[in-house]
Amino acid sequence: EPTLDNIQLAAHALAKRALDNGHDPNFYSPFAKSARRSLGINICGGKPDDVTVLLAAVTSTS
Repeated sequence: EPTLDNIQLAAHALAKRALDNGHDPNFYSPFAKSARRSLGINICGGKPDDVTVLLAAVTSTS
């Protein structure tokens, strides 16, 4: 059963991971993969100013 605390912990963990990747100059991001595949451009590194995390708990009312 998800709790508010568990959801907040998960959101913070995901945001931290995204922020860490954003500051990593060697991170091969989905954007970098797409740029390479579509345009043949080789880039690495994250984007630390573009972090969004959205989590939802879906429960049933029984």
